[in-house]
Amino acid sequence: MAQLRSVTQKCVNVNPDLLPQVSTLLRNLLQSLTNLDHYEEFLEEINQNSVKHSLEHLSPVGSTRKQLTAAVRRVTQNLYCIYFAD
Repeated sequence: MAQLRSVTQKCVNVNPDLLPQVSTLLRNLLQSLTNLDHYEEFLEEINQNSVKHSLEHLSPVGSTRKQLTAAVRRVTQNLYCIYFAD
């Protein structure tokens, strides 16, 4: 922004008639940057909501994973008993 200010001041110093146009340009730039900032905040909010929503749906998977792990453990124990019980 400091570089932009420097360039615009040089332009206005060279040709003072450019002041209204430079002023309008800077005002429009500020508005565009403000809109971009709001849009980035909106995207961040959507991203956070999406992650939260995804995590809520993954909770049952965690339970299923625990159930599968327990089942695999039981099968492993049974196989061990079958093959190594002798």
